[in-house]
Amino acid sequence: MGKPLADITGQVFGRLTVLKRDSFANGKTRWLCRCECGQSTVVIGQLLRNGKTRSCGCLRADRAAERATKHGGYVGRKPTRTMRIWKNMIQRTSNPNCPMYARYGGAGIGVCETWQAFEGFVADMGEAPEGLTLERIDNRRGYGPDNCKWATYAEQNRNKSSTKLLTLNGKTQVAADWIAELGLTDAQVYKRIRRGWSDEEVLLGRPQRLSNNVLQEITR
Repeated sequence: MGKPLADITGQVFGRLTVLKRDSFANGKTRWLCRCECGQSTVVIGQLLRNGKTRSCGCLRADRAAERATKHGGYVGRKPTRTMRIWKNMIQRTSNPNCPMYARYGGAGIGVCETWQAFEGFVADMGEAPEGLTLERIDNRRGYGPDNCKWATYAEQNRNKSSTKLLTLNGKTQVAADWIAELGLTDAQVYKRIRRGWSDEEVLLGRPQRLSNNVLQEITR
């Protein structure tokens, strides 16, 4: 087993200031660092010393944004709506400190190489149409021109709910169809799913139950 690195507390590497040694395992010393943007992150010492990690993840996004200013991403100092959509996509797929990272980058959802640059994204998708947002057609795949489109919020909700199957009284169908059939909302259904309710409770609620007559009508 290798020896821990010499104490580098207080040293600065790019945007990161080393606060203290965090841990030592598998021959690698990890350091708790504070980024200039205010976020804290733990980095392997070797990555700090060789320059491969220089921020919490914000440096990459900021550099990409700087490049985007040359391609119509800002009006004065204000980012366009298309720029905000693109930057949010980059953040949630590449920055571990982004609140949405676990559902995207942390789950293996990435961005194609061309879209790492704002100009590549705009060349494929154009400016964001008013009232539409960026949607992945297949939620199991990443962001790229072959898997993305501009969609209404209703279309996005349909795509999200079309992947969840629910069963009630022997009848199974996607959540979107149950939502339409029972007059529910996406918010109601997915809040109940996150709480770990059974399929019946998700669709019928607690503590009230639909009558047997209603159940029979639903499953005809």
